[in-house]
Amino acid sequence: MKRIKMKYPKEKKKKNLAWRFLFSFFMAFLVFLLLLMLEAGFQKKEEEKLVILAAADIPKGTELTDEIIANSFREAYIPISFIPEQAVEDRKQLAGNITGEDIREREIVTLPRLCELPELLEELVEPVEVSISVTDLSQVVGGILRAGDRIHLSVTDRETGVNERILTNVYVSGAFTSSGIRLDRIPAEQEQSAATVLNLWIPKAMEQTFNEKINSGLLRISKIQ
Repeated sequence: MKRIKMKYPKEKKKKNLAWRFLFSFFMAFLVFLLLLMLEAGFQKKEEEKLVILAAADIPKGTELTDEIIANSFREAYIPISFIPEQAVEDRKQLAGNITGEDIREREIVTLPRLCELPELLEELVEPVEVSISVTDLSQVVGGILRAGDRIHLSVTDRETGVNERILTNVYVSGAFTSSGIRLDRIPAEQEQSAATVLNLWIPKAMEQTFNEKINSGLLRISKIQ
């Protein structure tokens, strides 16, 4: 038997070619859109900014000394969409500040969470720094003291036994051991040493009275929680 060859009309062949062309064009357009979306995604991912993060938990009231700035903070590039307003971008911005609240490890540091020492002293008229000794832990109520804490000071007169509050809401500017080693804040789970010497900011007008009072009796310190 002879095979019968089917002959298609030329119009049908042209129609098939047209559909193939349209299909190829559509697929090429989809690939082009996909590449554009991928490129936009990569570009967005690359939009990062250098900011300062906490490398450890930093308690409220911590004075940011050079040592703490070097050891307790780190730099990192973070996507812009994750960066809060007024984020600290340079370690130099930390110098001379005190933490106004607890800062957790890996949190981005922002300026509103810090406060400068001059701001704390604005409430005092001609502030002066004085030093007191803590000879007995029973003198302190409320826990271990560190720079940045606020305290009330009272004196119990040796002769009369009367307790008198001499200063309230006093800012502790430094805490030291008897050897003069500065004590900084560390995580609560670590062993902490008690301070035996405290530096305080008080009004200049109170300096003489303050010295007379603490020499007249037993000093009592209450930490403000």
